Amino acid sequence: MLVKGPGCCGLQIDTTRGSSISVFEVRPVEEAYAELGRRSLRLPALGIGKACPVTPITSEMTFRGFLVDVAGEGPVYKAGRGGRGIWVSDARELGPILIRGGRVDGPGELRFDAGLGPSTEL
Repeated sequence: MLVKGPGCCGLQIDTTRGSSISVFEVRPVEEAYAELGRRSLRLPALGIGKACPVTPITSEMTFRGFLVDVAGEGPVYKAGRGGRGIWVSDARELGPILIRGGRVDGPGELRFDAGLGPSTEL
């Protein structure tokens, strides 16, 4: 399904068991990203030398035929251990998704790319 502009849309889905109607609003994606960006970043502040409270592996998930460990509460998970990994999203999460981060144990930065420009969110 492709909706080419914002507005109020409806669907009627007919099956042999009956019909259902679903009405939804389509908004520009820029509005959704702006709304996510207005939420405050609430990372814990540990301080230098404090133990890192690593988020435990919560489950295993199959991603493209591979079994991966995932951490977090979902619906988007960091898969893989340590500083490298991939992001895995529950198929029911339609987005948009904003991922932000930062160092919590002192000065420094967390980046989502290796380039020189600012990249503190994904």
